[in-house]
Amino acid sequence: MNGSHKKNEDLSQIFDQIKGVDERIYSLIIWMLGKQNSQGWMEFLSENENLRHLEEQISQSDNSIQEEKESRMDVMRNNIKLILYFIIKIQDHDFNKEDYSDEGCLEQRRDLIKSIRDQMEIIRFLKFLVHLTAYVQLQSVIDAAKSMRYINQFIFKKCYKTNTHSFHFLQDQKMI
Repeated sequence: MNGSHKKNEDLSQIFDQIKGVDERIYSLIIWMLGKQNSQGWMEFLSENENLRHLEEQISQSDNSIQEEKESRMDVMRNNIKLILYFIIKIQDHDFNKEDYSDEGCLEQRRDLIKSIRDQMEIIRFLKFLVHLTAYVQLQSVIDAAKSMRYINQFIFKKCYKTNTHSFHFLQDQKMI
């Protein structure tokens, strides 16, 4: 196995691990981050007070008994820890360091797209990362331009061909 296939395999394995995360947490995180001002995203997600506020938001819409609520809160805390872990793993990966738009990476890019093209959970995680960049300065996470290029290739052109309005809106806003 050559180096480019190994890199994509490693990145695909990282992305595969995100499949267990409850995707509803993404919108809650974005909502919470949108309400805060200067704090870094990792510190924000790591602070107990912010986690309690997320828990309150979930509990308000939940009519379950207390034991079920506590169980859901444990799952939510674990999901946030997993999200932080995955972002750090991606941050340390060559994906964050190399320019995959370069023609020299064409095969790598195709292999990666092929490996996650139909993986909606992974695509939703990538969308979450793009939304995350809209609310926070993410110099320490994934370069927003790289994420937008991948979102452009994965989602708007491949997966959601019928959703051309969003694609054209992002193009008009010079976001892709």
